[in-house]
Amino acid sequence: MNLKLLTEPLNPASIEWRIGQCGKKNDGGVWAKVLAYLTSRAVHDRLDEVCGVENWQMRYKEHHSGTICEIGIHIGDEWIWKAGGSDDTDIEGFKGGLSSAEKRAAVPWGIGRYLYGLTEMWAVTSLQKKDDWKYQAANKSKGIPAFWWQPPQLPNWALPDGMLNSKHDKSQTERPYSPETLKEGFAAKFSKMQGGAVSQDQIGVLVGKYNEILGGDTDRYDVMQYLYGSRSSKGLITAHVLVGLAHLNGDEAMAKKELIAVRDYLRVKQGQKELL
Repeated sequence: MNLKLLTEPLNPASIEWRIGQCGKKNDGGVWAKVLAYLTSRAVHDRLDEVCGVENWQMRYKEHHSGTICEIGIHIGDEWIWKAGGSDDTDIEGFKGGLSSAEKRAAVPWGIGRYLYGLTEMWAVTSLQKKDDWKYQAANKSKGIPAFWWQPPQLPNWALPDGMLNSKHDKSQTERPYSPETLKEGFAAKFSKMQGGAVSQDQIGVLVGKYNEILGGDTDRYDVMQYLYGSRSSKGLITAHVLVGLAHLNGDEAMAKKELIAVRDYLRVKQGQKELL
């Protein structure tokens, strides 16, 4: 059983999309940004493919207004369990919460974790009905009319081998680091750095850029703690500052994607911790 195969990109047909943000254009049309997410069926299929139907199972526990799902895989002579949880959903209640808990429990095993590397992507929209396009109801309070939308193409790094797009957004051709890989990469660079000193201006630039990218002190503190082991700018050593600035200056667009991926990963982890 090769558990690394759990982390491989899924068939795009197994990915669902939802509207993250939308608004009305000046010309009367609608713009929309969408997010990709797992389906429970995709989780089940991947576990069947990699582990075999007899080597995995799920179990559930109620917790306040939600459900905790644990996925166990039979490895060697024992069952190894990893968990995730979700509140009941507004639309499908307990059934929706059960499905959400399954998908969150799958992420610690690596199933669909690569999707955290995707930022919100633009959808093609139309005010006219289009066959096979998704429908979004009007939001009268915001003045947004009903519209139809088509999910974007996934970037090549988020596709299985043999399914690469011939046309794709150049900004999505390089895969952002996963949060774990980014953290490991930073740690490796720290270990190679020698002593020295940095100026308060350099510290200010690093912290300022983090605030700009991550959107506030709380997110910046959490990401700094994850990457550097310190929530305070006073706790940053020379290596932290120089590696951080090199990361931001090397490819600012990619650095933003990577830091946002870390922020989103930590938010998910914190949500799971609070539920548990």
